[in-house]
Amino acid sequence: MMDCRGADFMLARGLKEPNRSPFISHLKLSDKIAEEALKDARKFLNGDGGRISALFRNYPYFSAWLISHSLTEQYGKEGHAVWPVLEEKLGVRFENADRHDLYDGFRDVCDKLGLPSRGMDRRVDLYLLHAGVSKAQLSHLVSAFSRQEAIYGPPPIETTFALNRWEDAALEFLPPGIITLGRAVLWDETAWHAALYARIASDPDRFEPGSEFEKEFHACFMNVSKGGVAPSDHVRLPPRPKICWSQEGLVLRLPTAEGRILVRIDDDARPLRLKGGTDWVLDQPWPVSIDAEVSGHRHPPEDFLGKGCSFAVFDAVDGHMDRQILMNSDRTVTVDCIDVVVLARRPFEFDGRKAMPIGEGAFAMDASLSAKGKALLMDGRCFDLGSKPRRRLIVKDGEIARGSKYRLFGLGASIHVETGLDVDETRILRFTTGSMCWDMDVMIENGSGRVVIEDCFVERPEPDPRPLRIDLMGPSISGEMPIPSGVSFNLWIWPGYEGTEDTSILASQEPRNFLPDRSSNVSGWDKGLILDGSGGYDFATMAFEHEDEIVSFRLPWPDVMLTRCRLDGTRSLLRTGSKVSVGQEDRFDSISIRCPDREASLLTCGRIEERPFGMGMTRNLAVSDLLGNKDDNMVILRRGNGSEVVLFELVDALEPVSFTIMKSGRGIRADINMGIPISAIGVEVEDEFGKRDFYEIALNRRPTDDPPPAWLKASYSSGSADRINLEIDEERSSVGMLIGRIYIRPETANSNQRWCPLRNSRGDTYAVPRMAYDCLAEASTVNQVERFRTVNRWISDCYAPECWIILERGMVDRWKDLGRRICEDPMGAGAVIEATLDDFPDEASPTWVPINHPLEIDHDLFGHLPEAYFHLANLAEKGLSVGAELLSLERVRLRDGLLHEQALAAFGNFGPTMKEDQRLEHFSPVKFFEWQKFFDTDPSCGWFWTGRPLLGPAHLRNVFQQYLDRIEIARMFVSDEPETGNNSLRRENLRVLISHVYSKCKAERRPEIPKRNENDDRSSELDRWVATTLSEFARASRAGTMNSFVYGIAQALDWRNSDVRKNMGFLLRLAPELFFYYLLVWQLAKVRP
Repeated sequence: MMDCRGADFMLARGLKEPNRSPFISHLKLSDKIAEEALKDARKFLNGDGGRISALFRNYPYFSAWLISHSLTEQYGKEGHAVWPVLEEKLGVRFENADRHDLYDGFRDVCDKLGLPSRGMDRRVDLYLLHAGVSKAQLSHLVSAFSRQEAIYGPPPIETTFALNRWEDAALEFLPPGIITLGRAVLWDETAWHAALYARIASDPDRFEPGSEFEKEFHACFMNVSKGGVAPSDHVRLPPRPKICWSQEGLVLRLPTAEGRILVRIDDDARPLRLKGGTDWVLDQPWPVSIDAEVSGHRHPPEDFLGKGCSFAVFDAVDGHMDRQILMNSDRTVTVDCIDVVVLARRPFEFDGRKAMPIGEGAFAMDASLSAKGKALLMDGRCFDLGSKPRRRLIVKDGEIARGSKYRLFGLGASIHVETGLDVDETRILRFTTGSMCWDMDVMIENGSGRVVIEDCFVERPEPDPRPLRIDLMGPSISGEMPIPSGVSFNLWIWPGYEGTEDTSILASQEPRNFLPDRSSNVSGWDKGLILDGSGGYDFATMAFEHEDEIVSFRLPWPDVMLTRCRLDGTRSLLRTGSKVSVGQEDRFDSISIRCPDREASLLTCGRIEERPFGMGMTRNLAVSDLLGNKDDNMVILRRGNGSEVVLFELVDALEPVSFTIMKSGRGIRADINMGIPISAIGVEVEDEFGKRDFYEIALNRRPTDDPPPAWLKASYSSGSADRINLEIDEERSSVGMLIGRIYIRPETANSNQRWCPLRNSRGDTYAVPRMAYDCLAEASTVNQVERFRTVNRWISDCYAPECWIILERGMVDRWKDLGRRICEDPMGAGAVIEATLDDFPDEASPTWVPINHPLEIDHDLFGHLPEAYFHLANLAEKGLSVGAELLSLERVRLRDGLLHEQALAAFGNFGPTMKEDQRLEHFSPVKFFEWQKFFDTDPSCGWFWTGRPLLGPAHLRNVFQQYLDRIEIARMFVSDEPETGNNSLRRENLRVLISHVYSKCKAERRPEIPKRNENDDRSSELDRWVATTLSEFARASRAGTMNSFVYGIAQALDWRNSDVRKNMGFLLRLAPELFFYYLLVWQLAKVRP
């Protein structure tokens, strides 16, 4: 018969097992052994609660297991009382003194094992913590995890710290009455439950439980997955956006949601319509109140540093706001993070350092906390700010870049260790990279320690980037080798990294595992890597391979980067020195400035901001705030070395009362009626390489900075200061096309009156040609791709109708000529397609969709060789970069993670009897479309698609959401679409086209498409038309039947072939990602028949 001593011995052995659960109650004892040992324990106690201390003294591990395991099995079944469960289990009644003895014994066991034992509100919380989640409440936890994954993505298993944050955030989805469960999750730094959930979710059908609790957890998971557990009303509510801190500064982190999220800042009359699943940068001055409507549910307003609030503390690692502190709060403030960012609207000091002013009414400081609090002084009050004792590993300093899964560090990075115990000891860190594994001692003082990674290697490692896992080992038990504590950190280390200098990432040599084909805007050289110096991108991507794992990291552009953020959430890059025109509709926009020079200052519309980039953050300027200064709307960067550069100038757009333009003998003549007195007129001329020069001519006694060129003439019309005659002589040379955008300087008493671009209320540009069209036939085509990209950007702009009449012929002819020359090269089509996927011009209306598409250049543009699509791999948008995979579908092994099971199931020879080296063949698009409804079971999967696998439900839902975003912005095919406007005629023509293609398509070739709203009975009819049209167009492209496809539609609709291509190009502008999805489908049908 197994007695307490035998059970205690078995549990002691179980404590040495690797990868065991951190919860005492999960230690393994068979039902028979547990029952016999329980009988012996009851006999030992003999109904006397006073003997509990002796039970712990003689059999410590079994006693702790018995207490915690009893609560795992029974807590919550018949209420939430703890003592009745324990008293019934042990057959005793505990007096107050006995409860003290039980607590002391249990705590001693926890201390011996290095487990959390301090800081609980109640003694029973210690037992509940080490019991973990009781079986009665397990379904609530699994439901919360499922909801967290659907909205914020799968659990990040690479780092214990990130996984623990994900696990804690899931508690938001617990029903209001479930509290105790949350305590166990919050106090478990190993995120064991979330890790178990991730293991099961990765392959539920093949999961093999290692314990009775894992078996119960798996059963709950399967039940929740099949809808067997109905969430409460609280769980069904969409989560609210969260105020967080990021490298961009203060942001509003938006959950994934159906449709746009309506956000109102400080009771603005007009809400923002933002895309879910993104971070929206909050302008300065920071808002005081934010309310949001998500999926039809309006959340109560959330205050940020409002009246009576002193400061807010954010976790510097993941950006979440830990808490806001009121002025009348307790003096002692404890937060659940070490590296923090403290924000306030008033000056403060922390640990003897003054906070940095980072904008109007904004002060910030980054700091490292410890269990021993440090003084924070504000408004004459002193707070004692410290962190909770936790077990954790944090790697900081020496960070090179960040990726979606890992962070990349140099050898100078330091590892910070916290044990959660306020004791001095020696702990072991275990390092693993590839097949190598070694241990290193680290000295712990008062529960924390630090070591530099370079000192942790026994010998100098190979210089190439590689993964590194760090495990914190538990304390040694009885002098034996300790086992992992469950706290780990996965990162990548680059031993050869030596530093960064301008656009160069210096290293001892070019990394041998660098993948240029998987990288963008970065290339290798003998001294490391180097970024593309031409700029024009937010981030470069560098990819490395190690033992068949490919990991990419993002490197920010190393100089100043300007980004304009519009009301609808779209972003576009600005050139340094831009004149940014704004109208009434643009006052809700913002402009963000990123600058690596931490000593730089900003001159913002006459105000000086000292070191706004001092913490490496982005400065966000609200357009409405900038417009408040009518005398000076220029933003200047003063670098740390004293040099200055004009970043941009905010200028009001002026709309003419009338504008008449005509050809004259030597060029162009325009008669302009502005309705207000004008002092000067200017023309900004741009050539095909993007080089811009500004020319001006004075109309009255007030001079301009430079004399006007001979080709520019202007005068008042009939002596009226509000009417202008403008004459521009056209250039006759072979340099290529030149266009000139018109600017006006109003007559005012202000000597600093700025230039204003001519734009109408819709945002249309007023521009004229500078190049004589009859010279274009002989114009240079040197560097034709660069020229094409510029002309394509011009042609994507929205011009006033009066100007487009003059611009169209020459601009379109030049665009087509350059494009055709590029497409003559078999590899050139990809460059033409890539250029047309660039962002639209910043000043154009958000609803604007360019009129022309490269289909007018090359009628069979998407029928070119797969090699032509290679350069699309550099595109940031995964739904577009997959175009580069056309070649892979023919040449690589498709079963190694490239294709989703839905696509694999559509091959005629795919099945369990298929040989390992057998080539997949007989792909059927019809079968592929049929399988869609069986595989597409998760409405949220598209939010977190990372580019692999291809052609699965996540891929389709991701590109479908991109399409919905575009038609929402363009106000097309939506419930409140305008009857008239710039897209109304094109919309109706497109409706005719897609309805015709759908009606003529065989039913089995009509693909399934997701619903716009999961509450809808079925998908939208218009969306089915769009999907079918794109699929049929992709089919014709890859099958080589484009001419007959276009001719058949033209004949049936009584259109010209060019009309069909123009309307098809319009559809491709709205849904390029969805089109590439179907292009991959029909490429498979072509190469794997």
